[in-house]
Amino acid sequence: MNADANPSPALRQRYEQLKQQLLALGWVCQGSVVEVARPQGEARPYYRWTRKEDQKTVTVALSASQVKVFRRAMKQHRKLQTIIRQMRQLSAQVLLETTAGVPRRKRKKSS
Repeated sequence: MNADANPSPALRQRYEQLKQQLLALGWVCQGSVVEVARPQGEARPYYRWTRKEDQKTVTVALSASQVKVFRRAMKQHRKLQTIIRQMRQLSAQVLLETTAGVPRRKRKKSS
């Protein structure tokens, strides 16, 4: 946390918990895996991993054994995004509460 900020112990503890959750994550991967049916007569389906890279869609064929690993990595990526969102919200709250802001003007009384 910012050395200047002095948040409550509860906020500091929550932020530290989020940092520990980040450390516990495994491999992360963006995108999606879809099962594609093969043409009539071929028994096994095949899988595609699709993701965006430099504003272009990239597709890679995956084996059945890769699918499980990629799906787990995608689940970890969603956890990563959730943790980061919570850390941002907590950081904004702490920084607004613990640093001096712009003095507010008094409102004019309406007549």
